[in-house]
Amino acid sequence: MSVEIDNLLGTYLKDRRTRLDPAAFGFAAGRRRTPGLRREEVAHRANISPTWYTWLEQGRGGAPSADVLNRIAGALMLTDIEREHLFFSGSAVRPRSATRPPRASRRVCNVCLMRSRPVPP
Repeated sequence: MSVEIDNLLGTYLKDRRTRLDPAAFGFAAGRRRTPGLRREEVAHRANISPTWYTWLEQGRGGAPSADVLNRIAGALMLTDIEREHLFFSGSAVRPRSATRPPRASRRVCNVCLMRSRPVPP
């Protein structure tokens, strides 16, 4: 298997990290070896150790907790869809979204919608 398939979380984290502009976060925008933020900068923003973040990117860190994934999502300024992808890549736990109603509420809404439809003749 390729590295991308073996380490979906690490590949995704690296892709998101390289897309960010260091100057937008107040980091020196001078000469850099890699595009985007450094691993240490993301770890600092997420309030996790640089070693742990590096291991996650390299596929050596094990399964991160939901709290760690939330902090990384905030550090990388991920959208709701990107955040959900991060959770699917990093664990089997689905993230809670403040914008999406709980599943039970959606069922009630679907039942209400079905009741309000006119019955075909």
